[in-house]
Amino acid sequence: MSVYVKFKIKGSKNKHLIIWTTTPWTLPSNTGVMVNPKFDYAEVKIGKEIWILAKDRLSELRRMDIKFNLKKMFKGRELNGVEYENPLSKNLKLPKLKNAYRVILNERYVNFDEGTGLVHTAPGCGKEDFEAAQKENLPVVSIVNIDRTFGKEGGKYAGKKARIVDSEIIDDLEKGNALVYKELYKHEYPICWRCKSPLIMISVPQWFFKISSIHKNLLNSNKQVAWVPGYMQLRMNAWLEGISDWPISRNRYWGTPLPIWKCDKCDKTKVIGSISELEKLSKSKIKEIHKPEIDKVYWKCDCKGNMKRIPEVLDVWFDSGVSSWAALNYPQNKKLFGKFWPADLNIEGKDQFRGWWNSQLILSEIRFEKKPYENILVHGMILDIGKIKMSKSLGNIISPPEVIEKYGRDEMRYYFAKNSKGEDFAFDEKEFKEIQNFFRILNNVNNFVNKLETKKSTLKLEDKWILSRFNSFLEDVEKSYNRFRFPEVIQKLERFVIDDLSKTYIKIIRERENEVYNILNKIRNDLLVVLSPISPFITENIWQQLRKKKIVKEESVHLCRWP
Repeated sequence: MSVYVKFKIKGSKNKHLIIWTTTPWTLPSNTGVMVNPKFDYAEVKIGKEIWILAKDRLSELRRMDIKFNLKKMFKGRELNGVEYENPLSKNLKLPKLKNAYRVILNERYVNFDEGTGLVHTAPGCGKEDFEAAQKENLPVVSIVNIDRTFGKEGGKYAGKKARIVDSEIIDDLEKGNALVYKELYKHEYPICWRCKSPLIMISVPQWFFKISSIHKNLLNSNKQVAWVPGYMQLRMNAWLEGISDWPISRNRYWGTPLPIWKCDKCDKTKVIGSISELEKLSKSKIKEIHKPEIDKVYWKCDCKGNMKRIPEVLDVWFDSGVSSWAALNYPQNKKLFGKFWPADLNIEGKDQFRGWWNSQLILSEIRFEKKPYENILVHGMILDIGKIKMSKSLGNIISPPEVIEKYGRDEMRYYFAKNSKGEDFAFDEKEFKEIQNFFRILNNVNNFVNKLETKKSTLKLEDKWILSRFNSFLEDVEKSYNRFRFPEVIQKLERFVIDDLSKTYIKIIRERENEVYNILNKIRNDLLVVLSPISPFITENIWQQLRKKKIVKEESVHLCRWP
């Protein structure tokens, strides 16, 4: 249910700000109204009242069949600081709020896509509202508990559940002559990924990392990372530009305990940096650093109170963010850390912009003031043939074992190397026919070379051509490998093997085939090495056959020098 509500301007007899919301349960937590300073707003007369809303949203009044007369127009900046009354205040038991119930300016969160151009702002019920309130010093009212019930500050709504109480709030607005219009409205709303039930957002006390102090450094570090595809750097930059301080604490049992001890008497806090430091302070041997054992560790504060650990655990993304150096046993093993950090390459899906890559970058900047990775290869998600996300609930999943059983492990690896270009793509089984054709041609080339005899001859023009093409191919494909551009590797492989080698050169030399064994043997062997990172099993199988015939000496194709 969406509602249009009148907020009476303080000190006026009949002038109102008109706001719109799809979450009536957040109205008791309202402390501000956002307007865009650059937009045009209008005062309109409706009966004996004056309503204020955006000029471009006057069409909403016509849609509601509300007749009005336009009085004047002005820029949103003129509304800055205007104070108003919350029509639900008399039903609440809030303490006296400082700087509340006033208009603030915001270009980012005010648009004309829907509503009235005046945005109801409840900082305790939404991230965007909270950020806007922090910048403008609006108070944060958080009167909804973690179980969705209103606390005692909710007054007549205390004990009642958010969303369920919507109808009562709407009735109260109507009784107080503050309701303009109500209607059913279909819109996007956050839901639980597991049970699909609607979620609510509330503000609770948390511990934060102050990202604002390192924001510029994060943006600069991202510019130094080689992203594949290259345009993904811009996507990461866009994410980093919009991030705010990171709430790192979670009110859960399982997880890495937040290493902060607080005095139960004077509120003094102490952040612990190591087990040895904790043992020194507590004068006890630490055997377990997880809950519940860690919460039994305490020591006396200077004020004679007890220093006890706060109950929260760390956000799991903190664990992921430090994983690249924690796995190297840093700081205990600095030699290993110096050898392998920062990472040469991260490979992950594009959902990790806000996840792993973000947490790694933030924590590395805080700890080392440098980026944690040199290169990032981004892959998309695999969709079904109708370009719908694969899901167990939809029954459209194709599992890797199925593909392997039907086509082979190397064929599947080849398919993903060819098609994974950073964006989501539909799994198309028909493409495996082309892949099978490539390996068929490669096998035919191998068999053809194996049946040749060795005869001395001088290089002909076609021999020089294929060697020249092969050397150019090796140079180009090495560049693509080194830049982690695997679709390019496949493209260059197919062009050389199918077009240059099979369809052109081998056809030309048919009448003198035994004269070119050395050339083709060299090309065949080097091709196996080049293909081996993508198709390790097929290339190793051929290599072992050649080794039995004493054509190659190396124990494995994977132990060969790069050609």
